[in-house]
Amino acid sequence: AVAPDDPNLNYLVGLAKIFKELPGDAVPHLQRAAENGSRAVDLPLWLGIATERSGDIDGALGHYARATREMEGDLRPWVMCGVMLATAGRCGEARTYLVNAARRGAHAEPAVVAAFKRCGIGR
Repeated sequence: AVAPDDPNLNYLVGLAKIFKELPGDAVPHLQRAAENGSRAVDLPLWLGIATERSGDIDGALGHYARATREMEGDLRPWVMCGVMLATAGRCGEARTYLVNAARRGAHAEPAVVAAFKRCGIGR
């Protein structure tokens, strides 16, 4: 039998729920993975994605911010957070994430280009 608090199992179930487009079902599994010592480096990123897709931008912002600190060499949290905030019309907050994403090599990514345009950055 698998323990319900197993961090690896909860992480994998959380990812499966995201990919099945059930982000609200993913969040509790990912949170349990975090609470029970998951060593998945990208856990804050996936929590951000699931939380954002569940409609909680402020909650997602916290997870993405943590991911930018814990996943220093990874573009994804910078891009995901910047695009999310730009899409929500929160361009002042998006600017830092978008500029960092561009500096880290995502300047040609279509979602980043669109977010820059939406927020009037780089004109």
